Amino acid sequence: MGDTLVRLGPISAALALVLEPYYRFKGAFQYEFYWGRSSLQVSAASKPREDALCALFYLNADYLRSARASARIQHLLDPNSTDADYDFTPKLAKRSRIRRRTAISATDPVRLFVFAANEFGEARFIGFYRVLEYYFARARASELAKARRDLSIADATLFKQIREDHGELSQLRAAVRSALRPAEAEAVVKYAVHHRLSKCRTIDQLSNALYAHRNALVHAKEAEIPRTIIPDPFVQEHGFEKWNWVVEHIAEKCIRRLTSPSAP
Repeated sequence: MGDTLVRLGPISAALALVLEPYYRFKGAFQYEFYWGRSSLQVSAASKPREDALCALFYLNADYLRSARASARIQHLLDPNSTDADYDFTPKLAKRSRIRRRTAISATDPVRLFVFAANEFGEARFIGFYRVLEYYFARARASELAKARRDLSIADATLFKQIREDHGELSQLRAAVRSALRPAEAEAVVKYAVHHRLSKCRTIDQLSNALYAHRNALVHAKEAEIPRTIIPDPFVQEHGFEKWNWVVEHIAEKCIRRLTSPSAP
């Protein structure tokens, strides 16, 4: 990413040798510590934390999504803690390759994305929706800037566009339109219809359905209960993953296309 080289793989034997005496259970052999964890190595970075976050974004967005897995920073536990936990992960086949990625300047939406990627159910949806919210104002400003440069748009039309409602739904529509290419928007609409999330025909109609689903999760006013999703402890919830895929897909595109590249 720019001048920064990021390497991801199993932790080295040297790192295990240094850390294992402090972070392990009694009776756990050293090779178990070495086997069960991975490391993220950042080289030649002026801002290593920002570059590490950026690397986690690409890892979650480009590589782990298809495997329905996610990556996050694992904090080593206090060796004296009674809450210590030991995770065992099967050893994966070793593979080495180099890919070039664009460094991302905005760390806040990347942090939101990485956090959401490690959540489940409705918490996962809300996490990715927060990424969209981050870009609301930026997307609307981008749309107005394009309209201002388009000489085919009449002044009255542009003035009406500026004055139109600035509510959350309007901003969500702008963010979705700005994030997706026409072919991508068509594919997402077809996905929503195929999985019976909405009977939408346009990307704006999909945004309406996305906004309605968000409201059903975060609001619980008595008058709105018929349109509210209320958890039932006796029923296993299904269907969240479909909307989660939609909002995750759009959130990823927002980060890629609505964020300026990081300065070298």
